[in-house]
Amino acid sequence: MDWEILSGEEGSQRRFIGIGKCIYCGDRESPLQDEHIIPFAIGRNSMVCEKASCAACAKTINQEFEQFCLRKSWGTFRKRIGAPSRKRKKEDFTVPVEFSLLDADQNPIGENVKREYSVDEVPLCFPIWLPPPPGILMDRPILEPIVGRKLAAWRPSEALELTKAIAAEYNHDGPVALTIGIVDATKMMRFVAKTAHAYALAHLGEGFFHPCLPDSILGKNDIVCHFVGAGPEVPHPENLWVSLSIGELNHQGLDLVLVRLQLFPFLNPHSHVAIVGKRL
Repeated sequence: MDWEILSGEEGSQRRFIGIGKCIYCGDRESPLQDEHIIPFAIGRNSMVCEKASCAACAKTINQEFEQFCLRKSWGTFRKRIGAPSRKRKKEDFTVPVEFSLLDADQNPIGENVKREYSVDEVPLCFPIWLPPPPGILMDRPILEPIVGRKLAAWRPSEALELTKAIAAEYNHDGPVALTIGIVDATKMMRFVAKTAHAYALAHLGEGFFHPCLPDSILGKNDIVCHFVGAGPEVPHPENLWVSLSIGELNHQGLDLVLVRLQLFPFLNPHSHVAIVGKRL
């Protein structure tokens, strides 16, 4: 499999011409609006497909999963690194952090401890959902349930200061875990699917492949884990906030088009891959 790294440095801008219809539902009649392949809240206007989505699909994407990921999953992280925002500045915020006192077997002891901190006091933490590779590549059933685990890319020294303070406050000599941000597996995988689908259509055009992700993006089926999963590791420039790459793979006679996504590579989080469709 050959991968092509296509993202530019932070602050660069790429604009793609739309395909004359909504890239999600195929509507040609409704007015179309520009689609941010990388959401504004991560990359400003760095990658935009012009006249690419209808209002109905944009609303579904925004309300059902994109805002959840940007705010509830990654909101604290985005405030900490000064990511783009159309709302208040980071100094206006305090951040809830939840601690768990653990026994030697990593089981919680008693009630969780909740604290509020200013943005600059919160450890840099980027939480993600890490599933197995896409089901289609592992020959798993198409209707399999979503599995995986929550992971976080940390700066450990920052987290250690807070966990030590809580342990001392409660006279606890065991480990202390902390949680920042809520991760929803389905919402995050739909986020990856949306980004990959929009990027592939913008870059390759409509006639290159037959899309397989729109129904999963719009919530019309529950098979997103058949096409979205953990991805391969690919070398990348560390100054990027987003690394996108595209490639092809022949799997059991099917010529598949894949997009790999890694957010905030400077923290080296796990990447995801989406099967965007079959090549025509």
